[in-house]
Amino acid sequence: MREIDIGQRLFVDPDDRLIGMLLYDGQLKVRNLYKLMVVTVLIFLQAIPIEANGLRDPFNLSLDETKIIDIKFLYNCLRPTLCMLFEDTKRQRFLRTLSIDVRELEFIPGPWTQQAVDCGANMIIPVPSPLGGVIVVASTTLSYYAGTTEMVYCVEIQFTQTFCYARINREGTRYILGDCRGVLIVLVLTIDAQQPGKVSGIIIDYLGITSVPETINYLGDGFVFIGSVFGDSQLIKLLDVKNNQGSNVEVLEVYPNIGPVVDMCLVEPSSGSGQGQLVTCSGAFKDGSLRIIRNGIGLHEQVNLILLNKCCSTEFVLGVSGCIWDQRNLVNKGFFKFIFRQISHPIIYW
Repeated sequence: MREIDIGQRLFVDPDDRLIGMLLYDGQLKVRNLYKLMVVTVLIFLQAIPIEANGLRDPFNLSLDETKIIDIKFLYNCLRPTLCMLFEDTKRQRFLRTLSIDVRELEFIPGPWTQQAVDCGANMIIPVPSPLGGVIVVASTTLSYYAGTTEMVYCVEIQFTQTFCYARINREGTRYILGDCRGVLIVLVLTIDAQQPGKVSGIIIDYLGITSVPETINYLGDGFVFIGSVFGDSQLIKLLDVKNNQGSNVEVLEVYPNIGPVVDMCLVEPSSGSGQGQLVTCSGAFKDGSLRIIRNGIGLHEQVNLILLNKCCSTEFVLGVSGCIWDQRNLVNKGFFKFIFRQISHPIIYW
């Protein structure tokens, strides 16, 4: 099997029923999250032996589409439903939905008919209830689809490639988008006053420039964490009024990052004594820079998570930015296994 071109993806059903993993072309690996939690609780209560961990094994589903651009679970569906953005052999891109029958372990037709989208589309953003639907992000357009046969609303943007997004409110009407230039924009879905629960338009506004983001996390009260792999990560504050530079962004703290290092050299002291320095070519795009590194190691605590149950021996790895980490070897050692999912509301663990 060939690994998927877009990189391995992991996505969770918003109703916490399934975990989907896109690892290889034409194959979707699915794990039943509800069964996973039930069996883990039973093992914890010693109602079943640890060897029963096999009940939580994932199952595979075949996909006809081989060039998948993006894939996400939809909100508020009777069955877990996937929305896929894919490209066909004619280089046209489409939206398609597939529901998962958990009992029969197979795909069934989804609630939407297949729809053609912008050929530059590269990302889909599921919109929560009561609005529902998805936002399709393309290189020159932002579009909202509600599952009908026609696109509902669309706005044009300057040509770019959007890397990531963050939802601002629970209603799913406000989003922050970050692109390859480090530009942040806010997208607002306006609601029809005559028909609550219906989208009446899309509004976008320029916020400012940050490091090129790999992930965006809205922390609340206007605070946003910008995680970057091409430059320094940042903690920013969104201002209500634009400053003198026409930006709504105020950088509060910077977290240095020397990666990716594409070249480096060691500079010896001219006097022949003293400490040498390492000069690196760090970063990429607009965040490329020269960094001077001296000998020394610093440790900074990032997370301190206190478990409620302290009576048992536990080991865990905390997943950050929505990732899930699985320590399989702990079960064989007699430890309880924990999976952490970090989301906008309190951390869920089992």
